[in-house]
Amino acid sequence: MENQLQVSKDGSVTELAVRPATLAADLVSGGQGMWTSLDKTKPSDQSIMIKCLGTADKRSDDVINQILNVRHILAHNVEMVNSQTGEVMQSVRIVLVTTDGETIGTVSKGIYSSLQSITSIVGVPPWENGIRLRIKPQTTRNGFRTLVLEFLGLGAGEQEDKKGAKK
Repeated sequence: MENQLQVSKDGSVTELAVRPATLAADLVSGGQGMWTSLDKTKPSDQSIMIKCLGTADKRSDDVINQILNVRHILAHNVEMVNSQTGEVMQSVRIVLVTTDGETIGTVSKGIYSSLQSITSIVGVPPWENGIRLRIKPQTTRNGFRTLVLEFLGLGAGEQEDKKGAKK
């Protein structure tokens, strides 16, 4: 185990977080905490996976209410530090890959839950013609804001304007 101390500006220790230590052997076993519909044997997909694991092209907040035609998903485990408590939390980062190869990253539990529902109905990717999704903000019963995915259909389908009306 590895201990992490949070030290305030005056030098006093204010938090202690305990998490599993990162080991050298973890370097080659990093794929164990990852799932993807991309083909790990195809060089073109490998470059997309590396981009997904680094910095995605956009964040979910950048594409709210836009229609996305998603072909692939990459999900991997991440550790996040709660900025208020200093606690290290486990989470899943989702990266949506569009049919154009654009990547959209998020750590939203609402999007994760939406993907579970969507894949239980339409199956897991890859979706060769993509599925049409829209990231929407939603307010929870407790007044918190979360993001969810709205399923708009299979494939490229009919075009919609920015307000969602079919043309």
